[in-house]
Amino acid sequence: MTKRKDAEKPTSGEEANDSSSKDQRILEVAADEFAAVGFAAVRIDKIAALAKCNKQLIYYYFGSKENLYEAVLAKMVEKMASYWAETENLKLEDTLSYRFANLSRDVERWRRLLIWEGLEIDAEDGDELRLQEVRAQSVGRQTETIRRAQDRGEIDPGIDPAMLTLFLTLMASGPAAFPQLTRMITGDKPNSPEFAARQNKFFRTLVHPITGAGRLERDVALDEEKDPVNAEH
Repeated sequence: MTKRKDAEKPTSGEEANDSSSKDQRILEVAADEFAAVGFAAVRIDKIAALAKCNKQLIYYYFGSKENLYEAVLAKMVEKMASYWAETENLKLEDTLSYRFANLSRDVERWRRLLIWEGLEIDAEDGDELRLQEVRAQSVGRQTETIRRAQDRGEIDPGIDPAMLTLFLTLMASGPAAFPQLTRMITGDKPNSPEFAARQNKFFRTLVHPITGAGRLERDVALDEEKDPVNAEH
């Protein structure tokens, strides 16, 4: 990303401020806006007003709305990569617990950014995603977490790790994409601690039966359902 050379430079008063904190504040505001309304509907004027700077300063730092959006994505990818690094050595159950109990602002914004991106592009037609390579690497770390869990015997090795990654990702983002359905079905708001706790418990239960001892417990339970008389002896 390069600064647009023909952009108007900030005024002397703005130059006196710390440029690093200025552009970070712009990125924070921009992340909120892109997550709220999507790329197409965002207006630089509004970001400038919320960030308490003039529009020219944003163009000076980022050059265009497209560059600003990519800077937001890059920052969010970095944060999510750090998040996965924190959990990569945990058991899968604990990783999922951490993931689905995480109601942080960054996680919420990232999920909404992905939802809007999905609505605004046509990836099936081969549209190149912004920062596709670095984002693919980040997503790949999630799949590797599943593979490591399989190597440790925590998950049935027959499960496709990429498909499980996709399933978990969609389940994490689904409530934010369809809050009305989430509330109608569960009675809880998707951003509430109550829903996060239920989601956490659900995924722990979902993963546990396909791990070593859990698989045995599940098989015994199924046998008892099929033949309750012999199961008593």
